[in-house]
Amino acid sequence: MNRRLVVVADRNAHPVFCPGESGVAEQPELSQVFLKDTLALSSSLHAGTADAPALILAYCGEREWYQHRASSYWLLLPQMGSTVAQWLDNVLIALAPEPDDETVFLGTRTPHLSCRLLEQAFDGLARFDSVVGPCEQGSVYLLGVRGRWPTGCLADADWQGKRTLPDVRQALRRARLSCAALGRHYGLYDTDDLERLRLHLHEYAEGTLKNTRHFLSGHENQ
Repeated sequence: MNRRLVVVADRNAHPVFCPGESGVAEQPELSQVFLKDTLALSSSLHAGTADAPALILAYCGEREWYQHRASSYWLLLPQMGSTVAQWLDNVLIALAPEPDDETVFLGTRTPHLSCRLLEQAFDGLARFDSVVGPCEQGSVYLLGVRGRWPTGCLADADWQGKRTLPDVRQALRRARLSCAALGRHYGLYDTDDLERLRLHLHEYAEGTLKNTRHFLSGHENQ
């Protein structure tokens, strides 16, 4: 049985794909900060146990740009397709998981998650067909599957708004996949979310969120 943790890079992280500065969380600098800390979080899970998952970065843009930001033990796979559902489907196709293999997809808007929560995601896949990490804003910060879901089953989900979570849950039900839900968390999507994290940084272990701490300290008085 193989375990894989797939970090799905935000398209805004790569300068080529930055659509502009419509909001603080859309700035490429901040998206890169989230990417770095999400990679660090995932790497700490990789080093924690004997059955730690293999680490995969689903990237968008120039492979070399991401190679400079991920350690050598990361497998890099390109995001293929024009939608999030297609990116996820194509990663599963590339990995060709066996029925008992566990694959967890993690976004980069929640670098403040804990290793324990990621471990809970894999624990959930030992008992359920899929697992979902719900965001307070209505999106999902994590999505996992044992084996694979039917290709195209997530095609109708709205990945841009508050309908993401109910759409994904409905799609998994239609595919007859049992689903475990992780604890609700908040994503970093706007200035209010960033301020919320800044006020609670003291609750996180020293040495974690290194890049996010540096960014927030530099913008604290602006």
